[in-house]
Amino acid sequence: VKAELGMAMAQEPQTASYDGMVQSAIATGLVDYVMPPAEMPARLVDYARRAVRRPSRAARTGRVDTTDTMDKALALLRRRTGHDFSLYKRSTIARRIERRMDVCHVEDLPADIRHLEATPAEADALLGSHPYLGDAFQFVERVPGANPSLRHLHNFTFGATPSMGLSGASISGMRYGVARLVSGLSRALFLDDAQAHLDSLRGYDTPELTSLDPPPRDELQAAPNGD
Repeated sequence: VKAELGMAMAQEPQTASYDGMVQSAIATGLVDYVMPPAEMPARLVDYARRAVRRPSRAARTGRVDTTDTMDKALALLRRRTGHDFSLYKRSTIARRIERRMDVCHVEDLPADIRHLEATPAEADALLGSHPYLGDAFQFVERVPGANPSLRHLHNFTFGATPSMGLSGASISGMRYGVARLVSGLSRALFLDDAQAHLDSLRGYDTPELTSLDPPPRDELQAAPNGD
């Protein structure tokens, strides 16, 4: 549904007799609208009308596939969320931004940037539409601090394609992906033990330089050649 720019709605939990399924749907982060059931038909009709007027996929992609403006959007996301998508597959990023533009009734990327600037929560909604990986193929928490152990899991398989392109799924792309993966793993191993390294340095108490004064002459030994 999301791949074809579909839309998802969920009933407000407080209006449901049993809210288990509703809460589970909302927790995925993939729901575009949470509203009372009475408001859903109008929203669905509005979405259908916009879908009928939607241009072809090539024309839609042109709305967001402009390098300068896309870079501005990615820079804004990085400032808001800390995630850097500049090296991710552009077509994947473009589809996710395009879907949010349709949901938010935004016609072009400059207008979407203005919408992102005016609506801080929209950055999280954009990220929530896809399980993005970090720059070393590691899983990234949707909510920072919710599950730190995810960063130890790296997805260097075909499943990484939506986030990282073919760098983790094709032989030709591995020349880029393997270097990124190994660099990320080695960096993570060092950072995980960073405190231990620091404590070791601080605990080193063997004196190495006890004085800047030259030693007494009688302590100096003559060299074999008499110098």
